[in-house]
Amino acid sequence: MFVASMQPSLAGFAIAYVAGCGLVGAMAYYHVTQPTAVRAAARPERAIVRLTIFGTFAGPVYLPLTEVLVNAIGWRWALRAEAATVSFACLAAAAVVSGGRPSGKASALDPVSSALRAAWGQAGVRRWALA
Repeated sequence: MFVASMQPSLAGFAIAYVAGCGLVGAMAYYHVTQPTAVRAAARPERAIVRLTIFGTFAGPVYLPLTEVLVNAIGWRWALRAEAATVSFACLAAAAVVSGGRPSGKASALDPVSSALRAAWGQAGVRRWALA
């Protein structure tokens, strides 16, 4: 996304922006973050709730902030600022998760049915799923 902000042509911008946003989408959305939270957190149900709350506020915070930044510093610098915050958030999350320990409830080689049974066996996971 940072590289996109420096492109002089529409085609260069489009390619760089799609690549940057695609990378963020592939590595930082719920399909990656929720399983990571379950594996790395001591209390997975709390980690998922916190993750969901942060995700819920991303749009309502970033969309108005984007408008304010574009009006104040221009679209290129606004895009750079948002790229920096996304990069910081991903790096901070990676630093926190790398220090975590797997819950031991399921391994990467367990069948999905075993992992689901193990998860359903936790009262917090049942309450979260039912909510």
